[in-house]
This record gives sequence, structure tokens and C-alpha cells, in this order.
Amino acid sequence: MQGQNLSAQTTTGRTRDQALVQGAQSPYYAVSSIRSAIAGEYIDDDGTRCVVVISNVNDFRILEKSSRKRYSSEVKRAWFSFDCFCGKPEDHYHAHFVNAYSFNQRRFEFVAGADILWHLGRTPSAYERVVGTAELFGVQVTTLKDLSILDELALAEEYAFVRDGKKTLNDIAYLNYRRHLLTPLL
Repeated sequence: MQGQNLSAQTTTGRTRDQALVQGAQSPYYAVSSIRSAIAGEYIDDDGTRCVVVISNVNDFRILEKSSRKRYSSEVKRAWFSFDCFCGKPEDHYHAHFVNAYSFNQRRFEFVAGADILWHLGRTPSAYERVVGTAELFGVQVTTLKDLSILDELALAEEYAFVRDGKKTLNDIAYLNYRRHLLTPLL
């Protein structure tokens, strides 16, 4: 439907943005105490509020698949991917593809960060120092106070393989690239 408000109430009384945030936050397995965390937010050149969500890659796929089944075609089209060279030279790197969900001047950018979440879920001192709780669109979410955890873990920004003479960037490269723009929710 044209002109449909994508933040309209769902049948459970939640707005779609609340449902998306709650779905990404609710724990469903006991392996990790953190299912996802908000890395921070920034405003892009078009004035869109962008929220960067660190999640397990499986959770993104679950959210995407779920949204494609239940909602209007307008909501289905809100899911997209974009490529980013993360400030690296295009002649040496393949672009990294970021999965996103965009509506009403809001964009959720999902990055896989299983190593980060695993470390925070199993290291109480790091969890206490880095993780907090904030409100996002009326929902209490797990958020990072800062991205110092990236320095601690020193995760690789590229995959080990080379394709067509170029290295392939991963989600950590995107987090490091956006790092200076991200404002914590706390």
C-alpha cells in the first residue's frame, strides 16, 4: 500500500521498529548471554538515522526471512544490501556487503560479530566495562558503551583467502570504518 506508515502498530500493539529491535535482542539459546548489541548510531549524509547492530549472522537471516513472510511488500523491500570498501583501495579489495533494513529515515545495519558477542558473554570484566542497557524506539536494548573491545580482540578485517588478486573485507572492517562516526546510545 502506498503511503503506509511502516511504524504502524502490529497486531500485538508494538510498532514494527520495536518488533525488529525486540526480535534481535531476545535470547533463544544458552550458549551466549548476548544475542546482539547495538554498536552505536550515526546520521548519514542524507539525514538517515543509522543504527549499527552487532549480531550473529544466523539472527540476521532469521529476521530477514521472518519479515519477508509476514508483512507487506513495502516492508519486504525495506531489506537490502549495500557495498562498502571501508576506506580501503578498490584495486586491492572486494567491497564488503552490509545487510540493512531501512524505513522512515531509519536504517538498521547488521554486522556479524559472533567473536565479539562470544567474548563479552564469557568475560565478566569485559562485559561490565563495555556493555550497558539503553532505550531504542521504546525498547530496552543491549548496547556497547564504546568500541574498545575491537582493540582488545584485534580481529582481522579481511578473510584469509584472495579472490581475483583482491582481498575480501569482513564485518570487522565495516565496524572499524564506521567507528569514528558511531555515537553510543548511552
